[in-house]
Amino acid sequence: MRKPLVIKETLFGNSMSREIVTPMIVEAWQAGREIEEILFLLQNTYCLAFVFDNMFILKEAGLYERALLCAWTGTRTNYANWSLGVLDYLFQFADPEMLRTAGDPIPDASTFTLYRGVSGRGPARRVNGISWTESPNVAAWFANRFKELGDPAVFRVTVSRDQVMACCNEREESEYLLRLPLPVKPKRVLPMPDPEVRHFEDALRKMQAKQS
Repeated sequence: MRKPLVIKETLFGNSMSREIVTPMIVEAWQAGREIEEILFLLQNTYCLAFVFDNMFILKEAGLYERALLCAWTGTRTNYANWSLGVLDYLFQFADPEMLRTAGDPIPDASTFTLYRGVSGRGPARRVNGISWTESPNVAAWFANRFKELGDPAVFRVTVSRDQVMACCNEREESEYLLRLPLPVKPKRVLPMPDPEVRHFEDALRKMQAKQS
């Protein structure tokens, strides 16, 4: 029997609280449904709040790491409104091996050169963030996604294998989640990689998949 879920969550950056756990979600949880199926019943922008509120319950059920990775990679936006300290705490709470297993296999290499797209100025820029990609063009796409915030840029870092918490390629973004703090200072990539190349690469992969 699973323990009852926390029903309300306090929105970060907001004093109000709202119910995000519906009766359907409670029923699915009590019925022993897979955690990914349960998160699918939530608005994807609320999934991480659900994981935060229920972290001890999920941990006891052996589902925390899967829930965390699913919530992190499943949002249609990002978690820029969350404190980086809170985000880091969520990942520090995870069992390292279970988190790695929840994702895709980490490529067989001792070091990785990865890229991160950012925009904006000040603390919100978050050059030293958790999510990186092995594709500079994917990073450029993310940098330009919110280019109205100003100064879109791509940064590069080379890290050892033990810095990688998990990999996920579900969206074909070759995403790597890195343990903080980073061991080296990321360097800006100049000139800016072409974000449109990502669309060409996506189209090529789809064409190759149809032919195989």
